[in-house]
Parts: sequence; C-alpha cells; structure tokens
Amino acid sequence: MDQIFNVEKNENGLKGIHPAELRRRIAAGEVPPLPMGTAGLCPGYVQTDIVLFDREYASEFEDFAEQNEQVFPIIEKLENTPYTTIAADHANILTDLPLYNVWIDGKLVHQTTDASDYWQDGMVAYLIGSSLSFDSVLADAGIGMRHLSLGCQLPIYMTSLKTKPSMKGTFRGPVFVSMRPVHKRKLDRLLEITARFPRMHGAPLQIGNPQEIGVTDILAPAIGEAIYITEGEVPVFWASGITSQAAIAFSKIPFAITQAASNMLVTDLLSETLTL
Repeated sequence: MDQIFNVEKNENGLKGIHPAELRRRIAAGEVPPLPMGTAGLCPGYVQTDIVLFDREYASEFEDFAEQNEQVFPIIEKLENTPYTTIAADHANILTDLPLYNVWIDGKLVHQTTDASDYWQDGMVAYLIGSSLSFDSVLADAGIGMRHLSLGCQLPIYMTSLKTKPSMKGTFRGPVFVSMRPVHKRKLDRLLEITARFPRMHGAPLQIGNPQEIGVTDILAPAIGEAIYITEGEVPVFWASGITSQAAIAFSKIPFAITQAASNMLVTDLLSETLTL
C-alpha cells in the first residue's frame, strides 16, 4: 500500500488540477482545510511555508536563514506586497493557502482561512521550500510515503538541535523535523534523491536514531499524527519549516503570519527545476 501514491483522502475532487486552479479554489473558499493539509496535492510542484512580519526584522531574519540554510531555504522574498512573481504569477499569499496562523508577541492567537485583514503596509514575506515538494518524487521511485497512504498529517517533532541565532539574537530556538518511515534497503536511493533538492530541505538531518536528536517518543509528535513503523524500516528526519514558527515564538516580535502546519502555498514551480 505504501508504494502507491494514494492521496484519495486529501483529494476531494482535486486530483490532476494545476496549482493555479488549486489556489483559485482555496481563495474562493471552495477547498476547506484538509486533514493532510496540502500534502499530496499537485504532485511534482514546489510547496512552501510562508512567514510575514514587519520589514524592520527582514535583515535579521535573512541572516538567520543564511546561518541555517538547510532549515530555511528561501524560494522568494516579497516586499510590501502579498503577490508572488517567482513562485507563481500573482499568487496571493494571504488567500491562497488553506489555513494561516496569526502571531501576537510570539503567541499563536488565531487561525484563519483568509489573512487579508491582517496585512500591514511595509510587511515582508518569505517563501521557504518544503519537503512536501519531493514526496511524489520519492513515491515514484518506489519509496512509500506513509502519511500519504494513510491520509494523515506528516508528524513533526521538536529536537534537541538548536538553530544558529540571528545576528542580534532575535531569532533562535530548537530545530523541528518531519519524519517519514523508510525501509533500510531503500535508504541509499532516498539519500540520492533528496540530496538533489537542497531548496526543499534536501537530505535528512538524521536517520534511524531519534534519540540522537532528542526525540524520545516517536509516537508523540509535537504536531501532526503518529505514523507506525514496520519491521525493516527506520524513521528518517528532515528539517521542517515549522522551525521558523518556533523562532517567531522565541522572538516575541509584535506581529507575524505563517501557514498552519502542512497547509502550504502550492506554487507553479516544478520541483525538478530546482534540483542540483
């Protein structure tokens, strides 16, 4: 079952549509937040996390991203506009994602399906490549993606790894990781494939030993749903863009908007165009 790229639980009539049509339907309120988020939708296209905040924090966040490049691979920066030009032609990052988190003084205070009312002049936004972008590539290579076959949200864990702080120390905190079970005999192929996608977190941060990164209970993710691991499989962990939300919580900056976990911006960029 896990060898089949089966996302029926997340499709809801969305199978085969182009990302632009998916975004149109989301913005029109025709696609509610889904149990799996955007995982499995529009296979082959880049998905991104988003972060938005006042431009006074821009240079420090960019330094933070540069210091932690594998965790925060920036696909596009937007200045004083919510409309993309690189990731897609005129996608609106305030309406085109299924669900948003709104942060006040570092605290998550609200979730919404439309963040337009929270836009402020002078804001900057960053689109950060997500590992959901290569799920279909792995599935096509015969590496099962269990969160897709089960129709559940990808499990995400807080680790004992720490990000390198930004230049003034405003942004810092723990690294969060996503997990996918992979059979041992397929690890070499997995490493070969994911290393080609550095702008989507690239190769795993850890393979087979969750305790090494401070994950003590694989059945208790911080976000998402626990996924079973069968005989012959090991847990494989990738950097997660949720790390940026932890940094926002630590920073206590006055205001920020992010995507809700797994509810990404699905772009018009083909994943294969951003490979090494």
